[in-house]
This record gives sequence, structure tokens and C-alpha cells, in this order.
Amino acid sequence: MLKKALDFIRLYIDLLNESLKGVGGSLTKSQKAWLAFCLTAMIFTNTINWKAWERWSGGKYSDSALSKMLRWSQIPWNLLLLASTKLIISRYNIKGGVLVIDDSDHQRSKNTTRIGYVHRIKDKKYEGYFNGQNLIFLLLVTDRITFPIGFSFYEP
Repeated sequence: MLKKALDFIRLYIDLLNESLKGVGGSLTKSQKAWLAFCLTAMIFTNTINWKAWERWSGGKYSDSALSKMLRWSQIPWNLLLLASTKLIISRYNIKGGVLVIDDSDHQRSKNTTRIGYVHRIKDKKYEGYFNGQNLIFLLLVTDRITFPIGFSFYEP
């Protein structure tokens, strides 16, 4: 495990915080440290998994503490996505693009009861049904980069 976040991640979070101030929010010191750890751990473990990040941190951060920070830190997620989008558009000097809507079905356990937005989805491959979530992404596609600028869960 690294003692501190990667340089480009720290720079991104500082720029993101400045952009966030432009849309009416900001990050605290602990929120910036948490985001930096999560992004760095995501790169090194190639996964989004609290337990894997706990192991990668050498026990410095527990999975419950990481999860608790996500749920209780009061990070303005909607403003964070807006600020991040504005930052990427300005950094890559994007002048135009096409908005694309993409949806994907994610199969879940048959006994799913505690995950939000789960419903029965027709399985296109096997002619049956499964419990799952349907994610809808709004993507900005340009000649230089494609990135999500919004998402939502669909539930009939």
C-alpha cells in the first residue's frame, strides 16, 4: 500500500474541489482524503470492493469505515458529478459531442430483498426471468473521449 495517494489523483481531487466550489459545494479535508484513497485503491486493486481495499490498505482502513464514510460523509454526489463533468470538459477542451443513452441489466440473486430498484427482468438469452437492476447511463461521446455525465436506475 502507498503512504499517500498518487500525484495525479491528488491533483484531480484539488481541481475537482475548485470546480465544486464553482457549482456551490466543497469537500472537507477528510472527504478529499477518503476520495483519494478510494480512487488509488480502485486503480491498484482493479475493483470496487470494500474488503479488497481493506486488504490492500494493510488493515489501515476497515471495510465498515470505508462504507460508513460513503453513506454518512454528506458528500454532495450530484454536485460532484456536475463539477467533474465541467472539469473534464474544460481540461480536454471539448467543444461539442453527442449525448447517448445506454442501459444495462445487472442480474442479482433470486432472493434479493435489500437492494434498491430490483425488479423482474426478461432474460433475452434464455427466455426466462431474473431479478435484476436496470441502469440507465447518459454518456457524452466526443471525438476525443467518452464519459458518463449522468445515470439513473429504472424501475417499472
